Amino acid sequence: MKLYTMSTGDTAYRYEKSIVVFFKGARKVLSTSVFNGGYHENYKAVFNHDGKVGSGMPCEMLADTYTEHMRILAKRIGLEPELVTGMGTAADMEN
Repeated sequence: MKLYTMSTGDTAYRYEKSIVVFFKGARKVLSTSVFNGGYHENYKAVFNHDGKVGSGMPCEMLADTYTEHMRILAKRIGLEPELVTGMGTAADMEN
């Protein structure tokens, strides 16, 4: 579901429990994420994923490590894991 188009032409979408911002052009990205964090100029998008399963329940892990878990999530929402960075959160993506 398309949420918003920014003045830069970048577009935000919600895919299930993730929000993804796709860059219209080259962007300088500085991320604190464990998954592909750091400074990059070749990323196509960034995403934030709500990892909650339910109230009082632990987050679902799709792999043995957080980095691999985020790689799997990126693939699930149609992103190229090598060209994105993302973070997990407990914040609802509906808001």
